[in-house]
Amino acid sequence: MNKSKKELRSILLKKLKSIPAEQKKAWDKELCTLVIDYLKKQEVRHLHAYFPMPHEIDIKPILEFCWKTNRPLILPKMAPKRQLIQIEVRSMDDLALNSWGIMEARHDEASTLEPKLILCPGLGFNSKGERLGYGGGYYDRFLAKHPQAIKLALAYPFMVLDELPREAHDQKMDLLFKASAEIKN
Repeated sequence: MNKSKKELRSILLKKLKSIPAEQKKAWDKELCTLVIDYLKKQEVRHLHAYFPMPHEIDIKPILEFCWKTNRPLILPKMAPKRQLIQIEVRSMDDLALNSWGIMEARHDEASTLEPKLILCPGLGFNSKGERLGYGGGYYDRFLAKHPQAIKLALAYPFMVLDELPREAHDQKMDLLFKASAEIKN
């Protein structure tokens, strides 16, 4: 692997921000359907997810599915020392923009629910389960505290690479769902 994590983040973020809207919508729908089907088949009751930023895979249909089916939904909230705390969120009304422009819970009451499945954001992945995040280490620290949970990542085709630079603290994914559609011009 010749490229550094910083270089790969820049390349992948640029690609994420330049996907044609119709292609993004198609990929998002495909990936959300895969996750919702998985949640149903595996009877996942406690899901830890995240609220997507505009350039990320739009997983809002997954969040809405959890709310409609009364599945406890846990979203992260940034805490000091680059930590994430789990907050149970019951609807969009429980969310607000933080100082970085990221949607997170309005309240600080940590959830005692142990997630069965953690849906992880990321910029790049590979077939070995390795993940390239945004560089803050929030999810690596969080995932290390929840080794029993299934770690699932979603990816557009260009986000799955042959190799990624890896460090000892990097946490691996258990599952990777990749969109299959090709970019349409």
